[in-house]
Amino acid sequence: MPERDLRLDFLRGMAMTVLVVDHLAWYRNESLSLYHLLALDRVGTVRAAEAFLLISGVVLGMVTQRHIERNGWAHAAVRMKNRAIQLYLINVIIGLSFVFLRQAPGLETSVFLPPVGYFSDSIRFTVADVLLLRDTPWHINILGLYVALLALSIPVTWLILKGETRLVLGFSVIAYGINQAYHDSLTSALFEDAFPILTYQVLFVGGVVVGYHRTVIANWFQQRPDIRNASLGGATVATLGFFLFAMMNSYRWDGGIADWGRWEMLDSATFWAIYNQFFDRWSLGVGRIANIAVLLIVGYVILTRWWCLLNRMIGWFFVPIGQASLYVFVIQVYLALITEQLPWLRDGRVFVNTAVHTVALAIIWMLIRFRVGFRLIPR
Repeated sequence: MPERDLRLDFLRGMAMTVLVVDHLAWYRNESLSLYHLLALDRVGTVRAAEAFLLISGVVLGMVTQRHIERNGWAHAAVRMKNRAIQLYLINVIIGLSFVFLRQAPGLETSVFLPPVGYFSDSIRFTVADVLLLRDTPWHINILGLYVALLALSIPVTWLILKGETRLVLGFSVIAYGINQAYHDSLTSALFEDAFPILTYQVLFVGGVVVGYHRTVIANWFQQRPDIRNASLGGATVATLGFFLFAMMNSYRWDGGIADWGRWEMLDSATFWAIYNQFFDRWSLGVGRIANIAVLLIVGYVILTRWWCLLNRMIGWFFVPIGQASLYVFVIQVYLALITEQLPWLRDGRVFVNTAVHTVALAIIWMLIRFRVGFRLIPR
């Protein structure tokens, strides 16, 4: 079995590219670019961070299963623990850097952090808030969640190793269900405002289970071609259905860049009633989970079928981005800080914004290509 599945790297690279351009605009309609024709609930009701989370769970499950076979669970657990600590320290370093950056006169940082004094006016307590991940840039929320989920993956993989996969999935679904009812956060960390642990763990844990048992699942479908073909057909139809549903969104995320890209078969009240019930982002509605799952399945199958062509055309860009996704998370925060200082990016000039976003993506790709800072920044 190859050490890496480049198709997963490709998909994760696509997700990271969308995430970067979303963060460069940070929901300012006047800062959006042509890249947003494929972002912000346009390819179904899926956001880049959610796709990243599921893919990362699958990759972790695959990698951990191999490490357990070679070196035992204890060795794999130490690797996961060290990775979680490393990412926690990265969160803290970025948080502290922005605590000091927002003191700089004339530097626009308001979209990155809560205002000074949001938790405390004391620098001592501000540092404490950073250590508790309560005062970090919104742009790295998913990294804070990833720290918690990496820690969770240690007992999860142990239970899977012991043959308790059903128990793992059962607890995961129960935790998800509890948060659907009570809408609560386990911690006071800022990332839980966007990605509550009890809710979003279901994507990651599900991905870990699939990745860990990938060979078994693949063999099961391989031996049942009728079920495999019917499942793929159903996933394809569902993906198209979710895409059409997203096109009915009456709210112009893109500020009118492409009004032709909306298909208003449903009135606004009906659309939002359905959306809030099944596709809500904070509570991660069941429709949203289904949309993420079928989209990635269909995307993976498309890459499998036309891998040589797609890899030659755009794999050179997406695969390195996907392989260095955590590195990209770190770099994009400071690129977003730079672009935030450019007032002409808020003039609503779509093609200017597109050019700037293209340059930012090119910078990230070049930094990866020449391995700049790879010894300091995790990948």
